[in-house]
Amino acid sequence: MAFMRKKPKAQQTIIAEKQENFNQQNRLLQERLSTLDGHAMEALTLRTNGVDDSDRRIQALRDEIHQDIASIYTVMNHQARSHLWLELHRVLAINGFVAPDELEDLRTGLDYGLLDLEELDGLDTILKNVRDPFEDIDEEFIEKFGL
Repeated sequence: MAFMRKKPKAQQTIIAEKQENFNQQNRLLQERLSTLDGHAMEALTLRTNGVDDSDRRIQALRDEIHQDIASIYTVMNHQARSHLWLELHRVLAINGFVAPDELEDLRTGLDYGLLDLEELDGLDTILKNVRDPFEDIDEEFIEKFGL
């Protein structure tokens, strides 16, 4: 990744930009939620006080609330994306971070030494025939103490 090749100061600048973008999305989300809360409280007040012509106003508020909810979904998606990128860049900036594809390349070069995986084919049949030594202890314990 190009980000990992940058100098730490450049990485921190990018992270600061991502943080500001996330904060901006968060502020926008809070504003939309506040607007939604205001509309909901107004509708509740109109309903409980029985104001004249309140049904028409409540219907208009309901429509505004539906629009607010739809716009909040979009903002939430943008906020989640911003947060994901911010955290991804924070992880990539950790000193000593190694990308997974580099780790896979290292793994292909491992020498397993004397471990021969073909010799383990009959191991499960051997293990099926082995008796559990704790079964004998359980039986003796039950006999001795009469449980």
